[in-house]
Amino acid sequence: MKRTLSVLALAVTLAVAGALPAQAAMKKLRFGASFSGLHHPAYAIVAKNMRSEAKKLGVDIIITDSQDKLAKQINDLEDMITKGVDVLFVNTVSKGTEPTLRKAAAKGIKVVAVQRWNSDPAVVHFVGTDNKEMGRIGAEWVVKQMKGKGNLVVMSGIPGAASSDDRKTGSDAVWAKNKGIKVVAHQTGMYNRVKALDVMENILQKNKKIDWVFCYNDSMAMGVLGAIRASGRKGINVFGMDAIKDAVQAIKRGEMTATLAIPFDEEGRVSVRNGIKLAKGEKLPKSHVIQAFVMTKSNAP
Repeated sequence: MKRTLSVLALAVTLAVAGALPAQAAMKKLRFGASFSGLHHPAYAIVAKNMRSEAKKLGVDIIITDSQDKLAKQINDLEDMITKGVDVLFVNTVSKGTEPTLRKAAAKGIKVVAVQRWNSDPAVVHFVGTDNKEMGRIGAEWVVKQMKGKGNLVVMSGIPGAASSDDRKTGSDAVWAKNKGIKVVAHQTGMYNRVKALDVMENILQKNKKIDWVFCYNDSMAMGVLGAIRASGRKGINVFGMDAIKDAVQAIKRGEMTATLAIPFDEEGRVSVRNGIKLAKGEKLPKSHVIQAFVMTKSNAP
């Protein structure tokens, strides 16, 4: 009887010991995601879908809004590092975050850039669009509509933001190759609707002939449309990027000409799924590029 009890005790001990590694492996993952600004509708969609996908897959996620302030983003990132997240997703305000990202990487946290490309060695993966390619595709489409000639206004985003700088690189190369296109104004609307409206009002006053306005995002395009509407000017085409709800509705009404559409819901879901793979030690390509396409009235949903 004693021998039987000893054998049973040993079996239980071995079973418990064998279960410990499995239980450790089942530790619930914790992710952190820091966005440059959730007032940008596109980033709000990404964040919403990250949250829902994380819930669906049993991952805890902390999502913060930097409000386009570098100091706040650094503080948010530091807090996530302290909390010991497994994966850190970052949509950077500027390159000023890089020392903090390196600190995270040094602690074994996987750092993933979302939508705004970051070439720092701390970043092991990127999910988003190729913004240089977006700038090129959008600009070439506009040049084709203009038949290679006319007056163009370019409304850029936040200086120093990777998405704005890359879209500038991609589109400026196209304008330079098409000498019939005259860029009458190239100013920043700071990715902000109100700011873009104010800037466009001044541009309209200074330029009697404008054929197209090329905006680096749809929030600025909405501001540009407001300024054009208030001025009473006709025949000005507006091109945006991101396909936010307001822009899609404006296109369907015939007020806005086109936008470069990005499936931001997919971007949010893919970010979480790829984050889980990284946390489990899987190797991923450096980039997971989300494809964009030109949306006009003919293909608007």
